[in-house]
Amino acid sequence: NQYRYDYVVHNMNSDRAVGSFGLTSGCEVADVTFRSVDHHSGSPWSNTPWTFSNQSGALLWETESEAQNSNANAIRWGFGNTFSFVSGAAPINGVANVGMFKAGSPAAFAANVLVPGTDCCSGGSLSTYCTANGNSANSAGALITPSGTPDVSSNDLSFLVTQLPANQPGFFLMSQTQAFVPTFSGSQGNLCVGSPIVRFNGNVLNSGMFSFVQFDVDNTDLPQSTVFQPGDTWNFQFWYRDVNPGTTSNTSAGVSVTFCQ
Repeated sequence: NQYRYDYVVHNMNSDRAVGSFGLTSGCEVADVTFRSVDHHSGSPWSNTPWTFSNQSGALLWETESEAQNSNANAIRWGFGNTFSFVSGAAPINGVANVGMFKAGSPAAFAANVLVPGTDCCSGGSLSTYCTANGNSANSAGALITPSGTPDVSSNDLSFLVTQLPANQPGFFLMSQTQAFVPTFSGSQGNLCVGSPIVRFNGNVLNSGMFSFVQFDVDNTDLPQSTVFQPGDTWNFQFWYRDVNPGTTSNTSAGVSVTFCQ
């Protein structure tokens, strides 16, 4: 549920060099980093990292001006710097401002880039928990992988379950509590969701010849009139038929989702 933004500014042939890089983010950012190539072997140029500021979402990295230090750590001919951060907002089209180091016209130019949008969805998370037992197709058991975001309004949460027995039916379970019940009710699997359990038995899936299922959760059409609210945590698990030994059942590991908006 986090997006990492990396921008590289490379100076191909400008003697004026680059002294600042800025853009606007509609959401809070974290893990802000700056990287440049160290000058060495008698070079007069500074290796001082650029300073970073965030004024109400206006992100700016800058080095000293030419007037302050003509040997400042500007992006000189043939060099490039990397500017990075993490945001909970998905990317939208935006503009970055690249400021020149040496005086002249223009003082800066604009570049079309992807920037964080305003859909911040703070506090959301996706994480796996519990364990899956082996099945008739794979000793490691079924592998469950979540994708999308926990943003209720985006409605794009999805689960991919692989390493299943071929051509077997199954459906998802969910609950607001977690559990660990080994080989429950004669199953070969572990029950990772606690009572009360909501069953997606109206969405029966089949692993088919390629032994996987994908399930897109529709927040607007949940069983038992369930409604996801920002701040709620729901736990998901896939239950499926297995064929060895005999006809029994098995389960994937669990996925815990804390929704946000």
